Amino acid sequence: MNGLTKIIPSGQSKSGLVVEVIDLVDMFREDHPKYDHFFKQAQDLLEGSFPENEREDGETILRRISDFTKEKNPDWVSCNLIAIINESVRGLMYGEILPTKNKGFVGFGGDGAVEPSVRREGIGKILEESFFNKCISFAQTNNYKRGVFFGEVEKPDSSDDQMRNVIRPKHHHTALGLGAAVIIDLEGTVKALPYAQPGISRGAPEVNLLACFTPFNVKKGAVDKMALEPGTVIGLDGKLLEDKARLPQLKPDFVIEYIRTVLIDSYAKDSETCDREQCQNILKRVESSLKHHEQVFLVPISDTKHIDYATRS
Repeated sequence: MNGLTKIIPSGQSKSGLVVEVIDLVDMFREDHPKYDHFFKQAQDLLEGSFPENEREDGETILRRISDFTKEKNPDWVSCNLIAIINESVRGLMYGEILPTKNKGFVGFGGDGAVEPSVRREGIGKILEESFFNKCISFAQTNNYKRGVFFGEVEKPDSSDDQMRNVIRPKHHHTALGLGAAVIIDLEGTVKALPYAQPGISRGAPEVNLLACFTPFNVKKGAVDKMALEPGTVIGLDGKLLEDKARLPQLKPDFVIEYIRTVLIDSYAKDSETCDREQCQNILKRVESSLKHHEQVFLVPISDTKHIDYATRS
């Protein structure tokens, strides 16, 4: 991309198409002549991929990019990655990398989409690896030893949509290695954490979603992806099939801090669009659900279609 000084290493699609990954934040900062063109293409793709209540409008995204570039020495990173093929936006992944209060970090994966004509070409994987690399670089630069990739994912039984119920859970599992956060009672009954995405505009209702994690192995410069096969962990009765000792585990205190960082330091930071009280209420529900649990477990996303959310107090 002529004139752009910061291009994330490119890749190739499965059929050999050259894919350039560029950060719109860098384009905005450098006043690149093609910024407006690519931003509009990316917004069109975003609007065609998500319902209005699950995505931010273009004005809000533009304002956030502008606000971030004005910060002096920020302790966080804003990413608006786009995948370019033949001078056209064919994929996107937006996210933030945020420090936590317990000397860790969260790579918060926001909206992601790939243009239908190039799906199954590995475009999403190229974008995600670019974001992962940014997270690892952030951790190593700031000497963070612990962190997670965090994603909000629709529960597979939440609609009749094939994309939401089958395609996306499979992608989140194989490409991102995400595991849904759950708690398990003494009888082996599994419940999803009572997490929700805050309304993305003031007055909008929250949206129940799974809180999903992929732990980073900063020392190895990699992520510890979910290794358990979907369909092998939770039975039709919502009870555990697998020995829970084999499930990936996170400490409740860490999970609460990761979710607090997303809700308060990301969503609630934008007071123009997000209701801070709503964010705090979601966090309190998560905290309440974890009071009597020593571990949070991660399970394949598709297995959560057999379980309910934990009690929302």
